[in-house]
Amino acid sequence: MHARCSICQETLGETCAPMTTSCGHLYCADCATQHFAGIDLCAMCRRGPYEFDDLIKLYPDYEREQQQASSSRADVRGSGHERISDGWATKAGMSAVDACYDALEDAAVLDSPALRTALDRYDRVLAVVLN
Repeated sequence: MHARCSICQETLGETCAPMTTSCGHLYCADCATQHFAGIDLCAMCRRGPYEFDDLIKLYPDYEREQQQASSSRADVRGSGHERISDGWATKAGMSAVDACYDALEDAAVLDSPALRTALDRYDRVLAVVLN
């Protein structure tokens, strides 16, 4: 699973920070900044209007202890997922799962219309990682 920016087609990840609209289309932070500064509609489906602040950053810049992050994810990783932790696809998949988990931990996303989209993506990513 390699998510790509809807505009530049770069592979998204922690180094190329992905953002999503409530309609579910993904953008890298650079393209989102440029696109939504001039046009307030989604580049893919033309839904909107969106402002840059309406987008959900999938790798939020949390400042928290590494121990707290690893302990809060113990339920996800501690339930037999270690059996597949040596593959590169699994590493990328778990990174995506972590990003979804972080986005869902953010209190602001609970009031967002994109919550269902984030939950659906989390379920799909987790299913791919586990299978």
